[in-house]
Amino acid sequence: MATVLGVILIVLGLGIGTTGRLAARTYGRDSTARRIGIWLLFFAVGVSVASAGFALT
Repeated sequence: MATVLGVILIVLGLGIGTTGRLAARTYGRDSTARRIGIWLLFFAVGVSVASAGFALT
């Protein structure tokens, strides 16, 4: 069960990272700093979720 949950968390983390790129492109049009900040926020959350998934596998 932990392996399945780990794989789900890894996929979810990758999805969060991808969503961050799309959100940064959409909401960061006016400012490069805002675009980078949005992307880094989503990237950090995505990596955290994925690393929790790797810990469970």
